[in-house]
Amino acid sequence: MALKDRIKNRRLELGLTLLDVAKVANVSEATVSRWESGNIENMRLDKINMLAKALQITPSKLMEWGEEVGPMPDPISPSERRIKVLARHLDKIPEATREKIIRNFENTLDVYLEAVGIDPED
Repeated sequence: MALKDRIKNRRLELGLTLLDVAKVANVSEATVSRWESGNIENMRLDKINMLAKALQITPSKLMEWGEEVGPMPDPISPSERRIKVLARHLDKIPEATREKIIRNFENTLDVYLEAVGIDPED
């Protein structure tokens, strides 16, 4: 299977958009689209590593370099990724607003956990 097909198939398998992959790979949506169309075939090693991270596979598997090296990254859902982005940027938000966001998130989570019968302490 060609690299362009491995990229697109893996992205779709994970239910990610071009934008989801672009954000993690630190490139534009257009670049991801060009990778998937085969218009860009030669990638720098740092971009291969970031793309593999976005697709939750090892660079070796993505590029079909042969034997796997290192552990597979833990899968992360698009929702978890969005929460991580928010967490990274919380310090940039004024403290009063930040506290409101955190309190709102905690309250929403408590309501959800109660509705599905999960103990919040678990």
